[in-house]
Amino acid sequence: MDILNKTQNLEKLFEYDKNDKLYHDYLEYLKLYYQKPNKNNKYDTSYDNGKLFLIDKKNKTKKIEINPSKYTDLDKLYNDLKLNIKIVLERISLIVEKTENYNDIDREEFKNLKEKYLLYNTKIIEIDSINEKYNKSIDILLTEKIELSNNLAKYYIERTNAFNNISKEIPKNIKNELIKIYNKNENKTPLDTDVNYIAKKYTIPSKIIEEWFQWIEKCYYYLITKKKVYLINDEIKKNQQIFEYKNKNMLLKIPEITV
Repeated sequence: MDILNKTQNLEKLFEYDKNDKLYHDYLEYLKLYYQKPNKNNKYDTSYDNGKLFLIDKKNKTKKIEINPSKYTDLDKLYNDLKLNIKIVLERISLIVEKTENYNDIDREEFKNLKEKYLLYNTKIIEIDSINEKYNKSIDILLTEKIELSNNLAKYYIERTNAFNNISKEIPKNIKNELIKIYNKNENKTPLDTDVNYIAKKYTIPSKIIEEWFQWIEKCYYYLITKKKVYLINDEIKKNQQIFEYKNKNMLLKIPEITV
């Protein structure tokens, strides 16, 4: 709990971009600090009061001070905060319910407990906000997925019905040609004049050509919708993985580097 403070904003820390220059430099300095000692190393290393130091071998006055980042498991932090709030409230109750007169020690302890309660409660609110934002984003994606899945089922039925309504089979090469024509026409059924031209070209009744184009159209919408379902599944999975990783590796303190 000592790592928590008023100026810290857990929501901002949760969204902290670890690709920025500061964090990149921090990782590079950590590599130098923890590399195997050898005569070619540019720096000596030292540790003091939680801080890491890289000391230039050629000029001992040149130092790089690294104040490391701090991490926690967000779920664990949340549970610890809940527990600590209970403890703080119980201790406050003991002070308030004292039968003897308050003394300066009681007042000081009450003040400290009150500050802790406010801090812990603020952090719980921040964590709740993090979870709420994530849940809302997932709900939006799930709602979209349900709608797409319903459309997929609808297009599957329409595709099947369109195929059953075809009155005559046609050769595979002509079928492939109709698919190419549909695609070249910006995935739309050609005009009646074009359908008549195709029918005349292959000596097939226009009605049959229209029936095949109707089937092709339903197949197109089915496949496009199926692709969208796959994409949104991937997005949901990706968001879940990112959120879980951030949860397990919640940044509580941004590293500080003094060169």
